[in-house]
Amino acid sequence: MSKSRPAGEIARLGDDIYERVVRAQVERDHEGEYVAIDVESGCWALAEDLRAASKSLRAQQPEAVDVWLLRVGHRTLHHMGVLWDGQMRYGLADAAATTPLVGMSLLRGYELHIDVEPGGRVVVESR
Repeated sequence: MSKSRPAGEIARLGDDIYERVVRAQVERDHEGEYVAIDVESGCWALAEDLRAASKSLRAQQPEAVDVWLLRVGHRTLHHMGVLWDGQMRYGLADAAATTPLVGMSLLRGYELHIDVEPGGRVVVESR
């Protein structure tokens, strides 16, 4: 089994494989479906949900370490909503090395304070 690459390199390689190999085969007929790409081998799998795409790729490449996940026709894997300051706010949740990240655009107009320590406080205040 190979050693994992840095998240940025996985993203770059995965996007490159998607653009060169996968996009033309999936964009027209598979809007909203998910693609899992093994950036080492270039193998990829397509499915209607994220778990099924990952499982299908693992069946082809059980030793895959660096897997990049995309959603066909979308900039991000997920859309999300948060009740924020009494209002529903919507944003995009992306992924880096398969760990979801909340879109920072939700913080526009707010200040974020984080005490980076065990049990530390997280405070979001309107400007």
